[in-house]
Amino acid sequence: MSSPLYRYGAAYAVNNQGIAVGWVEDMQTDARMPSIFMPDGSIVIIDPSEGVAGAINNEGKVVGSADGEAFIYDMNTTAIETFEAPQGAVEFAFSCISDNGIVIGFATYGMFTRLPFIYNPETDTAPVLLSSFLTENDIDATGLDGAAYKISSDGNYIGGFSNGPASGANGWAVKLGESEDPEDPEDAVEEYNAFAISCYPNPTQDMITFNSEKMIQSVEIFNLLGQKVIAQEVIDGSVQIAQLPAGVYMVKAITETGEMATLKVVKQ
Repeated sequence: MSSPLYRYGAAYAVNNQGIAVGWVEDMQTDARMPSIFMPDGSIVIIDPSEGVAGAINNEGKVVGSADGEAFIYDMNTTAIETFEAPQGAVEFAFSCISDNGIVIGFATYGMFTRLPFIYNPETDTAPVLLSSFLTENDIDATGLDGAAYKISSDGNYIGGFSNGPASGANGWAVKLGESEDPEDPEDAVEEYNAFAISCYPNPTQDMITFNSEKMIQSVEIFNLLGQKVIAQEVIDGSVQIAQLPAGVYMVKAITETGEMATLKVVKQ
């Protein structure tokens, strides 16, 4: 697919009707604009601002970002709805949409610092933090951060990745609704780490000790705003966190070979 109006382009998603979405770069302004690629070869520009269309569902709803704001574009009505970045965020983007219209995305607050959001137009007046949504539905999502990236077509499963550079970020998945074990709502949020690891005591008042199949060389500890509050070597399998205020923290454990795993720790 080519056009004399655009220099480059990329498609990021396609629906069952063969309609793809992504971006094209304008020949005159060099702006990468969110776009729709039709099966007949034609290109529809959703918004002339800098941005990208990240996903399309089988109902013709397209989501993405333009000029730092998230959007939902309805191909059936050509209407576009935009959403400003949450307070404190520098950018807001929708990344995927289910066939029943549930939208997910993320707000960016700084380099490698994001928080996942969810939006259901049928029940919500605005996008909400995914962690808040899960907590309201009796699912413990304390410390959930990063980007919500994909949602299943039925809207029941969400996948994403935690904060940090792509080479070291951990993936996570959420099953909406009841967890497999009704006595343990944490079953509904699962972290995918490179190796088996746990720590104790947790909660703790001063120190955590790692129980890992691999030797932990160093740690990086982040608060729920994504700010790094500790970066230090691990001594005898333990790390001191008495200096931290009470709260929930994400601990990134790093092995001698650079493998990473993330744990949620409660500091009392």
